[in-house]
Amino acid sequence: WGRTCGTRPRRAPSVARLARTCLGSDDTTWTWHVPHVTWQPRGPWNVTWATEDMDVLGVVQDGQLYLVERDTDVAYACDGSGERKVVGTYHADVQKVVLHEVEESPQAEAPGDEEERPAVGGEAKVEVEVQGKPHLWDADPADHCETPGAAHKDLEAVLEQLGSMLGKAKHELVVYDPYYCTGRAESQLKEMGFLQAYNKCEDFYRKLERKELPEYDCIVTNPPYSTAPLDHVKALMEFLMTKQDKPWFVLQPNYVYMKDYWETYCRKLASTADDPRPFFLTPTFPRKYVYKAPKALRQDLKSKARNTAPYVTFWYCWVGNPLLKRFMKWWHGSGQSVSSALSLAVSERSLPNNFKDSSDRTRRKKKGKKRKRPAEGDFTSN
Repeated sequence: WGRTCGTRPRRAPSVARLARTCLGSDDTTWTWHVPHVTWQPRGPWNVTWATEDMDVLGVVQDGQLYLVERDTDVAYACDGSGERKVVGTYHADVQKVVLHEVEESPQAEAPGDEEERPAVGGEAKVEVEVQGKPHLWDADPADHCETPGAAHKDLEAVLEQLGSMLGKAKHELVVYDPYYCTGRAESQLKEMGFLQAYNKCEDFYRKLERKELPEYDCIVTNPPYSTAPLDHVKALMEFLMTKQDKPWFVLQPNYVYMKDYWETYCRKLASTADDPRPFFLTPTFPRKYVYKAPKALRQDLKSKARNTAPYVTFWYCWVGNPLLKRFMKWWHGSGQSVSSALSLAVSERSLPNNFKDSSDRTRRKKKGKKRKRPAEGDFTSN
């Protein structure tokens, strides 16, 4: 605004005039609040976007204009017809838009030859335009929730210590999140200093099938919680069974430790009674992590409805036998003070009562008031 009309503008500039000023030089970053209107500037920026109230960051990069939603860091561009499309993620640490990568097939396939996973619950496929080409995968809309920033922040000191035990500095630790939503997980981790965080627009299961997973030091992820047609939590546990030498931190609901596949996994880890089981890190406050559905993927929901906490969730953790003793020694030393936002439970039984699943028999029940027994000879109505 100051560049357009001075520090005290006498009149509001037109949208076209403001756009021309903001685009006056390359690599310009500016902030613009777009109200609930149809944006249709004149001139070369012939774009029509009907929007809700949204705070956006305008970024001109390599001659291309991108609008970045501040809440999610999702970057948008427009195609020739003026339609809005998701093209990448904005990384505040380097002030650049990182465009989504397109997965190239080894050889061209005829339409219909490519194997497709079945649609979930009859829902249409979620299509994300990536550099002008569609990237398709099937997803339950209810799964579109990013890992809360608070959850990543709580884990920061733990990951930093893990890197130290692996002989890697914070910026060298390769943190892999196989489940992609909008890429917010990667940007959150990079903002914390984990510059090698990896969370790309890729189909994890296809990469796994083709043995094309990236090299990593540890997994930090929040898998989708839907169970049909694929139980993602179970599928992730089956994958982790094959990677026992790799540390992992999985944010998932409390009911998971009551599942048969969880017990199967723990038994496979512990070949003897002395071998360790995975441990848990629960938030000290608040009790529940709140998840936010990105506006770009859940435009059917109002702003308040996109914030949700349907389950009690916490971190399920494994650092491997060689590192476990060192990790526990650190935790009971300085770890608890630098990770004050988390509490450690070495087993399901030692979980805080309010984090235990409702079907867990070790969970203490709330004591109710005892009903007074009627005196002998008294009659009570139903």
